[in-house]
Amino acid sequence: MKQIFFITSIIALISNSSISQIPFQEYLLGEAAQRVTGIVSADFDLDGDLDIITCLRTENKIVSYSNTDGEFPSFATNIIAENIQGPFYICTCDLNQDNYQDIVVSLIGSNKIIALLNPGSLNQIWPIYIVAENFNEPHGVAIADINGDELNDIIGTAASDNTIAFWQNNGGFPDTWIKTVITDNFLYTQGIDASDIDNDGDYDLVASALQANTIALWINDGSANPNWEEVIVSSSFYMAHDANFGDANGDGFVDIFGAAYSSNQIAYWQNSGDNPLSFSKIIIDNSFSGALTVRTQDIDNDGDLDAAGCAWGNGTVAWFENRMNATGGWEKHIITENLYGAWPLCVVDLDGDNDNDILAGADKLNNPGTNGTFTLWENQINTTGIEVNETETEIKIFPNPCLNILNIIEGKERERKYISIFNQNGQLIECYLSAEKCSQIRIGSLSKGIYFIKIENKNGRTSYTKFIKLI
Repeated sequence: MKQIFFITSIIALISNSSISQIPFQEYLLGEAAQRVTGIVSADFDLDGDLDIITCLRTENKIVSYSNTDGEFPSFATNIIAENIQGPFYICTCDLNQDNYQDIVVSLIGSNKIIALLNPGSLNQIWPIYIVAENFNEPHGVAIADINGDELNDIIGTAASDNTIAFWQNNGGFPDTWIKTVITDNFLYTQGIDASDIDNDGDYDLVASALQANTIALWINDGSANPNWEEVIVSSSFYMAHDANFGDANGDGFVDIFGAAYSSNQIAYWQNSGDNPLSFSKIIIDNSFSGALTVRTQDIDNDGDLDAAGCAWGNGTVAWFENRMNATGGWEKHIITENLYGAWPLCVVDLDGDNDNDILAGADKLNNPGTNGTFTLWENQINTTGIEVNETETEIKIFPNPCLNILNIIEGKERERKYISIFNQNGQLIECYLSAEKCSQIRIGSLSKGIYFIKIENKNGRTSYTKFIKLI
C-alpha cells in the first residue's frame, strides 16, 4: 500500500513567548482513528533527507513516511510491517552494520520484541526477526553497545514482569540474541534509555517504574558480561512514565529527564559529577496534567538543551525553554492543547533547515472521545544558531548526537571537498578529502562534546554545522 500526499495548508501558526517568539506551522500527517504509539525519524533510505516510521497499535501495522523531493512536507506512505499484534514503542539504529538504520519494536499485543532489518527501501515489507517472546507487556526499547564489542545490543522493559533485560547481539546474519535479565523487581517498568552517565566509556541505563513511582539508574561496570549497580534517583515521582538522558546545563555530565503521570511533572535531575553519583531534582513543570513523555533537543537554537513533552491527561504538547543561564529556570510554551491522548514524541530537524521540528502522536487507549491526529509542527525560527550559507549549500548530518559514525550529506556526487572537524576552542581535530555526496566519518576516537564541521569545495564554497559526540 503506497500513498503520496502533499500538505500545503497551514493549520496553525503558534507563537507562545514574548522572549523566544518561535513560530510553528502545524500539519496533520495521519488520521484521528490511527492510534500512534511510537515515532522515530532517520534517513532510512539514505537519500539525504529524514524519514519517519510510526507504530499503529490498533491497526497492527508499522507505517513509513518517506520524505520526497516535493515541497515540504511531502511524504510517500507505505506499510513496512502488518499483521503484528500491538506495535507499541520503537527505536532505531544500525543493527547489522550495513549502514542502513533498522528498527526495534515492542509488541504489547503478543508480548514480543522484534527487530526489523532495513532492506534499503521504504516501499516494501521489511523482514522481521523475533528478539524476545513471553516478555510480558513490553514497553520501552533502546539500542546501545552494552558490552563494548562494537555490536549494537537491544534493551527492553516488560511492565507485567517488572523486568529490564538486554539482548546481546551475537552477530551473524540474521543477528542472534542472548538475553540477560538486569532486574526483575522494578514494578511496572516503562521507559528506558542508554548513555554514559559516569563518564567511564560504557553505556549505563535509566528507567522509570510506574507502580514504584521511581526513576533509577543501572551502572554498567564495563565488563564483557556486565554487572549492574542499581542507583535510585527518585522514589517519589508518582506514576513515573518516562526517563531519558541529556546534559541540561552543558557541564559535560549527563543529567536525567523524566515525566510522571500522577505527579503531573516534567523534571530533571542534575548530575553533580561526583563519585559516587549524586543528583539534585529541578522541576521543569509542576502542572503538566498526566505527563507521559519528555524528549530533549535544542529547540530555539541558543546552544543549550531544551525539552518537549506530551501531557496525556489534557491533550497538551509543549516545549520548555531552558533559561537556566538567564533566569535559573524553564519557560513553558504551549504548542497545542487539542491532541487528545498525546503520547509519543520525536524532536528532529525533519526539513533540514537547521532547527528542530516536533512530531507527536496520540492513543486514548480505551477511553471515550476523539483520538488526536499524528501531527508535525515545523519549527520556523528565523535564526539558525550556526553559520550555514543556505543560498550556496546545505549540510545534513545524522545521527546527531552521534557515537561512532557520522553521516554527512553535502554538495554533489564526484565533487571533491575537504571536511574539517574543529573543537569548541577552534582547534582543528581531523581533516578528510571526499568526493561523495554522502560521506561517512568515523568519530569514535573523539572525546565527548560539541564539535563543528567545515566543508570547503574546489570552488571555495564554505559551509558550517555542528554535532554532539556522545561518550
